[in-house]
Amino acid sequence: MTRIFFLLLALSFFSNRLAAQDTYKVTADQLRVRASSDPKSKVVGNISQNENVTVLDASNAKFYKIKLKNGEGWVSKDFVQKISAPQPATPQSASTA
Repeated sequence: MTRIFFLLLALSFFSNRLAAQDTYKVTADQLRVRASSDPKSKVVGNISQNENVTVLDASNAKFYKIKLKNGEGWVSKDFVQKISAPQPATPQSASTA
């Protein structure tokens, strides 16, 4: 019984973490992706303007940890903008005349 409880607790934690990933749009012409959250760390890639990125960790004051095709990287918070989630459509009631 205890094993089941901890298994469910772990699954709940990981599913919440996955759901918390937000999508952001790059606002800079070319955004440098760095190896760490240190602004002097190695540049491991670039992302073009209007590209979307998935943020994995937003806890750093100046950088977001993002998901890349071949791993992870860090980008400055100053050059990305959160994309609002689309609002679900509300059904229109049919009017009778």
